[in-house]
Amino acid sequence: MPIGFPAETAGAGAGEPAAGPVRGRIEDRSSRVLAYSARQERGDEARVATIMGRHVPDDVNAHFRRHGVFHKIAQDTGPIYVPAVVEGTKPRLVVPVHAGGDVLGSIWAIVPGPVAAERAEAFADTAAVAALHLLRRRAGADVERLVLTDMVATVLHGQEGAADAARRLGLTTGPWRVIAVGVRCEDDDEAERQRLTAWERMSRFRGSRLRSPAAVVGGVVYGIVPAEMVTPATDGGSAWLETLRGSTGQPTPLVAVGGLAASVPGLARSREQADDTLDLLRTGLIASTRAVHDEVWATVVLRHVARSAAAARIAAVGPLQQLVDHDRAYGTSCVPTLHAWLQEMGDPRAAAARQHIHPNTLRHRMRRLQDVVALPLDDPQVRTALLLQLTARQYGAEGGSETGTEARSG
Repeated sequence: MPIGFPAETAGAGAGEPAAGPVRGRIEDRSSRVLAYSARQERGDEARVATIMGRHVPDDVNAHFRRHGVFHKIAQDTGPIYVPAVVEGTKPRLVVPVHAGGDVLGSIWAIVPGPVAAERAEAFADTAAVAALHLLRRRAGADVERLVLTDMVATVLHGQEGAADAARRLGLTTGPWRVIAVGVRCEDDDEAERQRLTAWERMSRFRGSRLRSPAAVVGGVVYGIVPAEMVTPATDGGSAWLETLRGSTGQPTPLVAVGGLAASVPGLARSREQADDTLDLLRTGLIASTRAVHDEVWATVVLRHVARSAAAARIAAVGPLQQLVDHDRAYGTSCVPTLHAWLQEMGDPRAAAARQHIHPNTLRHRMRRLQDVVALPLDDPQVRTALLLQLTARQYGAEGGSETGTEARSG
């Protein structure tokens, strides 16, 4: 596929003006030509042979290998100058294309000689665009990958044929966990690049032959991994998960891990748990970018209770709304004070510590809120009902705790 390279970058040597479009090409990591510039003048024999054959000739590759070019592509991220040391070739500027710590391919351009640093860096900026192109190609270029995505989605949602799909995916012996990765980029192209990078990393564990079924479904990257690949944070966490988060890009994506699935039917439940955990991370109810369902299940329960309560509109039932309105009108803190008192089962010292105030201040606030609306707090049903309403307010808010934002004045 012919492409157009920027005219201002690598086409000129040091101190020379730009000489028009660059004679360049994009290769995958197997030296197959994926795209090339349409202009052929000022090329060389190796370039013509490469484009005609859609693959770098073996003798040319051997030349580059002897001079350590491929080793540098694997190790470096910046532009690499390759002098012309074989008859019939011209100097080249090579830019490695990496994503998630993996080599996706490289960009090659013929240059008249050594290139000024600023021009080389400008040419290197095209690597980000090439990375997205290569990731897209690897994600959807063949039918096999599309079938893989369909099979993973079938297993994750427990649909008809899940058992057969799991067998074809190699999921024969558990336990497993489902991982859900959510990106947070506002730029659509960068978000897609991050999703595809995360998919690459979960599809293939770097440094091993182990592969994992993974797919992008509904904008979320899902992976089914052996349970031993994920360890609880209390045991020091998973180095593999940290590598996944760190290699994807900025802002760091959110990584949620579902519970153990001992069998194929359990994978649908693990996916639901991963989705629930990802929801906590997205709403800020868990102040982290990574969480395992086993460690946050209580917050998941409260979140579900809050959503059910919101659907039933229980917040508007009873006297609680009068306290909410009073706090908003007068800048008082009746609602957070009451919530802390109920959470600590009426212990003024513990409730005061939760609010970061003196116990006497808390007792004073409790007397004042009774002046606003009389609450029979000696009735256990009243206490339970109020705590449910306050929980619904806290865990139903889409941006985190709602009661924590109320005024704290006396």
